[in-house]
Amino acid sequence: CGMRHFFVEDELFGSRIHNFVDLQFYVAARLLQDPSQDEEKLIAEFMDLYYGPAAPPMKRLLAYIERRQEEEPGILASIPPAARKYFDPAFFIETDAMISEA
Repeated sequence: CGMRHFFVEDELFGSRIHNFVDLQFYVAARLLQDPSQDEEKLIAEFMDLYYGPAAPPMKRLLAYIERRQEEEPGILASIPPAARKYFDPAFFIETDAMISEA
């Protein structure tokens, strides 16, 4: 295409809150290089390289946060944290346990 530069912008205001920001940038950069790559493989690769021995609990943490965010109706970024239904005591107990394990 003769392209010399490519600008990408990632907005904070979208349908999801930014968790694992370095992971998001890694996957985005890799997919820009080759969009046919398997996103799940890229995520696993990043988690293993970035977190090392802590990768297993961090993978569970990511899956847990994403599952709980999916429970929230509407556009997540438009819901103030104090009004999010998934921010219940179980959420904080579970996430704290996974982070402590990591």
